[in-house]
Amino acid sequence: MNSATLNEIVSWFHATHQDILQLVDELPDEELVWRPVPLANSIAFYLWHLARWADYIPSSLSDATPGLAKRLGPRPQIWHQEHLATQWHLDPTALGEEETGWELDPSLAGHLQLPGKDVLLGYARRAFAATEQALPALDDEQFPIQRQQEWATNTVGHFILQHLCHENEHLGMMRYLHGLYQLGIAASREKA
Repeated sequence: MNSATLNEIVSWFHATHQDILQLVDELPDEELVWRPVPLANSIAFYLWHLARWADYIPSSLSDATPGLAKRLGPRPQIWHQEHLATQWHLDPTALGEEETGWELDPSLAGHLQLPGKDVLLGYARRAFAATEQALPALDDEQFPIQRQQEWATNTVGHFILQHLCHENEHLGMMRYLHGLYQLGIAASREKA
């Protein structure tokens, strides 16, 4: 992978992060936690979930290959360093895989009491920045290497591109929820 390709990947991550932050920043608090049905996730949940994975990526990359370990050094997660689960009164054992919301039962996800918008956005900004700062450690040599974590089943490149797709999928879900909420408000006004 040449530097132009890597720059393009970093640019896409940055653009996606900016789109997520801008969308959430403009929402009222009630829309942030709104769910169209009881088993649906809220925009607040998706923001937290994406921030958790963005926080996880640099930590995982620093363990993925000896070369990346050397380039990145230890990258502890903000989530663990700042004891955010404790600060936010969340039970880490009830937050899914790696405390990210991954494979979390929808009925449990719907009951998570996440902090307010400013706190969530602050964490998301720091986590997104951590990912964007770690990505330039990749190069032609590291991108195709099989990750060396015992549970890893893909290459470093696949791991990174999978997360970029994941972020954009959830951004689409967040935009869809925003649209549904706006339709509900418009319908309420028409009835009034």
